[in-house]
Amino acid sequence: MITFFGIILGLVYTNFIEWGAHQFLHWIGKKSSRGDILFFHTEHHRLAILFDFSDNDWSFQELIGILMLSAAHSWILLVWPAFYLGAFIGGMAYYFLHRLAHFKPELGKIILPWHWKHHMETPKQNWCVTYPLWDLILRTYK
Repeated sequence: MITFFGIILGLVYTNFIEWGAHQFLHWIGKKSSRGDILFFHTEHHRLAILFDFSDNDWSFQELIGILMLSAAHSWILLVWPAFYLGAFIGGMAYYFLHRLAHFKPELGKIILPWHWKHHMETPKQNWCVTYPLWDLILRTYK
C-alpha cells in the first residue's frame, strides 16, 4: 500500500513540475531568441501552429531537461524509492506521450485534447501535458 501511495504521489508531483516548467518555458520564450538553449519551446509552438499540431522533432533538449531533473531528485531514492519511481515514470510518460501526440497529431488530439487546445486555441492555459490535474486544481484548465 505504501509503495502504491508513493508511486501515485510521485506522479502527482511530476505533473506539478510539468505544469510549472511549461509556464516557465513560455515566460522565458518571450525573452529568448534563436540559438538560446531554451528557445526550443518557442520553436515547438511555432511548428505546431504552422503544421496543424505536428512537430516531428525528438526534442533532445526536453529529454535532457527531464533526465537532469531525475538526477537532481535522485537523493529521493534513498528516502522513498516508490516516490522516485512514480516521478520517473511520470517524466518518461510526459516525454513519450508529448512526442507521440505531435508525431501523430490526429491521435494527439484524441489522447491529449487539453494539450491540443493549449497549442491550437489557448496558449496561456492547459499547461499540463500528460493529464490536466494541476490545471484543474489551479484553474488554468480550459
